Amino acid sequence: MAVSVFADTIVLTDVTLPVFQRTIGGTTGNVHLSGTYTGTAPTHIQARVVQHGTSTEVLTWTLLTSESISGGVWSGTLTSIPQGGWYDIQVREANATSIYANGSNAWGVGIVNIITGQSNSLWLAESSWSSLAWGGSSYTANSLLKQYGGLECACGDTTCSGVNFNPITGQWVTPTANGVVTLGNALVQGGVNVPIAFVTWSLSGSVLLSADSGSACGSPKWYWNGSQYTNAKNFFISLYGSGVSPENWIWWQGYSDGAAGVSQANYLAGLNTLTANIASDFPGSKFLLVYNDNAGTNVNAAFTQAISSNLNGITYAGADATGCGFYNFPDIDPSCATLIGGRLATTILNMQTTYTISGTVSGATQSGVTISCTSTGSTLTTTTASDGTYSFTGLSAGSYTITPSKTGYTFSPTSLSETVTSSNITGADFTASAITTGTSAYSGSLSGVSIK
Repeated sequence: MAVSVFADTIVLTDVTLPVFQRTIGGTTGNVHLSGTYTGTAPTHIQARVVQHGTSTEVLTWTLLTSESISGGVWSGTLTSIPQGGWYDIQVREANATSIYANGSNAWGVGIVNIITGQSNSLWLAESSWSSLAWGGSSYTANSLLKQYGGLECACGDTTCSGVNFNPITGQWVTPTANGVVTLGNALVQGGVNVPIAFVTWSLSGSVLLSADSGSACGSPKWYWNGSQYTNAKNFFISLYGSGVSPENWIWWQGYSDGAAGVSQANYLAGLNTLTANIASDFPGSKFLLVYNDNAGTNVNAAFTQAISSNLNGITYAGADATGCGFYNFPDIDPSCATLIGGRLATTILNMQTTYTISGTVSGATQSGVTISCTSTGSTLTTTTASDGTYSFTGLSAGSYTITPSKTGYTFSPTSLSETVTSSNITGADFTASAITTGTSAYSGSLSGVSIK
């Protein structure tokens, strides 16, 4: 008779990242897990994903890949986790009948963005520092948004050992700055209904080219075709590990190089070097350039040329900063951060492959039916037209629940579960029936009964 011998205990080191990058171009992601055990070494470790704070299953019990189990320590990777959030992780020894360990930290799978450059990018990502108002804080972030603070160093601080402008360094927080809140909220409202993270790494006054390093704030200076890129790269890897690419690399820089009189050809050559490094280190990342009013014509012309020539096979896009201004240098007008956040969102949404879910309500009522489209963490709503038709556009691939409602009516089916993979979904239809009241009609006679 076979006897199964299980470990005495299995302990999970809980997930600390709130957002894991989905496979770029895909709809699932992977999470590396680790922990300890006592007693007999497990043969294998299984994990599953549930909705945060519940037992509702998102991904069933699955064997970890790339397992390592030895000396009281285990690790491995859980793959093919559907994008969305928020989730909890649970682990057990393979085929054990009980759950040995439950995670409690909420996390999800979605889009990770890194925001880099000089102080412009800092204003986009931070609402204030000390007495500086910077990007402002006027809006409330959607619950799907998270931000991690990296170093944002003072102009000319070549070792980044002096003043750090970032009040949230080393912390995951709900963003408050106008720029990232506007950007993230617009992405969610545009149909990207997955968790979205912003990771920041900026240096005030930094340049792209070492030849321009004496332009401001003293010399030598951090430059992006050298140590500054290396530091940003290593910072991102320290968070997410090697082999993970941020979906979007947002770049707002150029003023310092423009002030140094850089030529279009030299700045373009610098972008070529920078993006070649990004393409090699972070394959699949999109490179988003923010045009600068104050960077000069040569820098902006190099941006335009980089976008049109598709340097190094990277997907480029631009967001125009025209109309931005300073109201108390070095503070940026908060409306500028809002403007750029919105334009970046438009750019990102235009690069997304998006889909449509559509259908018709027929029966006892057609027009004015509220239709909700719910994905993990977010709900969109619309109302049917006079002929009962409705549609949701700009949706990312993923799973959605479509639910109709209107006072005085029931619907069949009560809801539909739709999974968007590589094409639009049509025919998500419902039939409406009027709810009858508690009245009835009677004809005939009742013997011995008086009805008043």
